[in-house]
Amino acid sequence: MTCIIGLEQDGVVYVGADSFIGDDETRSEQATNPKIFQKNGMLIACSGCLRAIQIVEHLLKLDNPKKFDEQYIIENIAEKIRLKFKDIDYVGTQENYQKLPTSFLIAYKDKMFTIEGNYALTRAKDGILCLGTGSEFAYGAMKALKNLKPEKRIKKSLKITSYYSNYVVAPFVILKTR
Repeated sequence: MTCIIGLEQDGVVYVGADSFIGDDETRSEQATNPKIFQKNGMLIACSGCLRAIQIVEHLLKLDNPKKFDEQYIIENIAEKIRLKFKDIDYVGTQENYQKLPTSFLIAYKDKMFTIEGNYALTRAKDGILCLGTGSEFAYGAMKALKNLKPEKRIKKSLKITSYYSNYVVAPFVILKTR
């Protein structure tokens, strides 16, 4: 469980993540590995199972984006994740389709998308994407703090979210594209 916040602003994407590791019965204050990393110029963040992000970071081969759009994400990221997870027997099935145990936020240059648990893509029309635990608090905080600079806005929103959710904890990691 974790909270991810993405913000498109002035031709840059800012992505922030907390450091929670655990589940309903265990709790650790800090992840040993951040839930956000850079790969081939892209920012990739994960809300959910830490194993999923380790697989994507270390085992998945991704091409450099030529055109970062829905077609690229579907063909070159979402499908590769689906196949890799299937190949190493990491995913379960639900209602006859593979169920991804996590959600990803993928950012490159000035755009970001999420890959949901059913491998569907989303893109925010208002430039804000929040996923994971406490995402409803994160959306509210991001809207309320719209006058702050991007990194401060995300950090403060994550801090507010951590106040309302036991599954969102500091330290917060914030990276940006470009």
